[in-house]
Amino acid sequence: MQINNLFGLVPTIIGNFLSNIYCVSKSDDVVYKLEYTGSTLKIVSKEPYKEIETILNDKTLLAEIETKDKLKKVINNSFIIYTETIEDYKIILISDLKEEINNNQDKYTLLIADDSPVITKFFTKNFENDFNILVAKNGEEAIKLIEENKENKSLVGAFIDLKMPIKSGYDVLEYLSNNNLFDTIPTSVISGEDSQDGIERATGFGIVDMLQKPFNVERARSIVDKTIQHSKNYNR
Repeated sequence: MQINNLFGLVPTIIGNFLSNIYCVSKSDDVVYKLEYTGSTLKIVSKEPYKEIETILNDKTLLAEIETKDKLKKVINNSFIIYTETIEDYKIILISDLKEEINNNQDKYTLLIADDSPVITKFFTKNFENDFNILVAKNGEEAIKLIEENKENKSLVGAFIDLKMPIKSGYDVLEYLSNNNLFDTIPTSVISGEDSQDGIERATGFGIVDMLQKPFNVERARSIVDKTIQHSKNYNR
């Protein structure tokens, strides 16, 4: 089995919630570190097999992993380890249990509204070091968060999915427009919308840009940078 054929065995929704994904190949004597970037899984590094002890930093845990052939859950300090052996490969999935609340008063804030936990986790994972992240899973929650934070000068950008339950992204855009909030909370759309009518309807609200699914980190960061530049509260 080729390593690329293993990618489909790690669902995207799982991969985005895991801190680290490794694939060990005993025949090649290497350890691959894998990472999700938006919607795809790619190899980001390759190390000699012996380096897995350094990566996991726990020889006892490594020994336990190596003696298990079926899916197991091992709790060690702050990590849950999942492993699965498939032919010559062993997939190792690591999730950090330490959920730290990221609410630094010195950071600017972004609002991410999307009913997909994959997308909201993607933004949180890739931007939480630079921004406080507010997450809404539907349009109603997004409007509520905007209402609660519209006087908060740290909120410098919103990223809204068009197709959400309860209230859609279009409802959120209409709320922003009716309350003249686009100057203080510039907004870009996250969407798989590809119909001309849908695109024209969204751009008619005066959004900054559209982030089309699927996307990668580089594209998302470009849209974030472009969007926050339009906020009168963002100190360039």
